Amino acid sequence: MSSGDENEVQFYEEESLPHVTKGARVEQFDVEEGGGGLDDEGGGGAIGTILRKSSHPGVALFHVGLKLAAIASYLLLGFFLGNFVVQFVVTVTLLAFDFWTVKNVSGRLMVGLRWWTDVNEDGTTAWRFECKEDNNTNSVIDSRLFWWSMYLQPVLWVGLGIVCIFRFEFTWLLVVAVALILTGTNLVAYFKCSRQQQEQMRSYMASAVMDQAMSYFRGSS
Repeated sequence: MSSGDENEVQFYEEESLPHVTKGARVEQFDVEEGGGGLDDEGGGGAIGTILRKSSHPGVALFHVGLKLAAIASYLLLGFFLGNFVVQFVVTVTLLAFDFWTVKNVSGRLMVGLRWWTDVNEDGTTAWRFECKEDNNTNSVIDSRLFWWSMYLQPVLWVGLGIVCIFRFEFTWLLVVAVALILTGTNLVAYFKCSRQQQEQMRSYMASAVMDQAMSYFRGSS
């Protein structure tokens, strides 16, 4: 993310996502509710309960599983292979898969948000966001799982980076740096998108109240 990034965020309601002019509308896209849910009798323990209450258990598993797989590869793969290059490639590949999944799949299905960037003609980068109009249809479990994992992931990588510094294992800091760049980009982007969504919803609610009040006064006059 460069210093030339635009601070203004935009919402669109076109189904296609071309380079479009500025707007302040919220896009609504269809998200199937309850798809792939587990039966109440399936699973057990805390994980089983979470999956049963999730609207998209498969997506939730990938969302968390890829993060854990990348950390496990970083910590444990060296004991089996003893090869830094292979361990580096596997870990970074898992981080890249996690970045793509969060950006394009789990964010859209679990919290109804998605982001991307465009490069303007003057070379500056513009953030583009889209969100569901009715955010209340999102599963509470999905939302909590999404945000908690997004916040905890960079914290864990920062901790691993500190361990590398104390052990003078500076080559491993490269892996930590890649992890922090990818996870931090997703976290910042979704935080901006969520904040803009909340502001947009407040604006729509205020507008709806004003419209209702104006309609009432017109009808009573």
